[in-house]
Amino acid sequence: MHKKCLLLLVFLVVPGMAIAQDTPLEVSACELAKDPGAFDKKAIRVRAGLSVHFEDFSLAVPDCEGKGWIWLAFGGDVPGIVTSMANDNVRTQGVDIKVEDVPYGIKKDENFQRLYALIAAGGQDHPKYRVTATLTGKFFAGEASKSEDGKTSYSGYGHLGCCSLFLIMEVSNVESMPPANLHLRGTVGGPDGKPMAGINVIDDILGGSPPERQQITTDANGEFEFAISGEQLRIEDPRYRPVALSVEPGGRPFT
Repeated sequence: MHKKCLLLLVFLVVPGMAIAQDTPLEVSACELAKDPGAFDKKAIRVRAGLSVHFEDFSLAVPDCEGKGWIWLAFGGDVPGIVTSMANDNVRTQGVDIKVEDVPYGIKKDENFQRLYALIAAGGQDHPKYRVTATLTGKFFAGEASKSEDGKTSYSGYGHLGCCSLFLIMEVSNVESMPPANLHLRGTVGGPDGKPMAGINVIDDILGGSPPERQQITTDANGEFEFAISGEQLRIEDPRYRPVALSVEPGGRPFT
């Protein structure tokens, strides 16, 4: 009788412990940057800006004493959009990234799509938006080393091994400055000028390879619409030569 009760307690407690271990720690960007070792290999949730420039895809950390650098990467098969020695611009479609031999995915919902479109807009040399979001994922402090003055720093990830690593697995509460309108709609017409139904319209968020892509077909009026759009469209139909167009989301409908 006592053995059965003991087994029941074990089965009740262990799942609860597993759930608690997976609950993200809420931390500030400054806390994370000042003491990376305290959060090594832990699930983290942080609200912060993203620094997106040539050779820089990092957490935008406010001025705080003794801060380290935190490189960003996406989970799943999502490539980075920044050119750097991290070599993260190309991913194999459908294959989750591995860090220390463990695969990590990403939640590809509307929040993720919005963030990705915002940081990609204008390219890494001329980003159009300053983006702030709540990021949830896994943190890797990297390799610790001490300087002559006794201060500990961490490195091993990112451009030239500069940084600790925050692996983004979920995105929420995305904001941008200036506020962004990523909506796009238009009409596809045939050689006779009449709207064409059933034409494939492919929307790409450019930056990494493969691009984040969505596809729809035109309706009975030849119209299409994307709530969150990248900056390139490709219009395809087997009867015609494909057309690629650079577009500006948030503008007037185009034909």
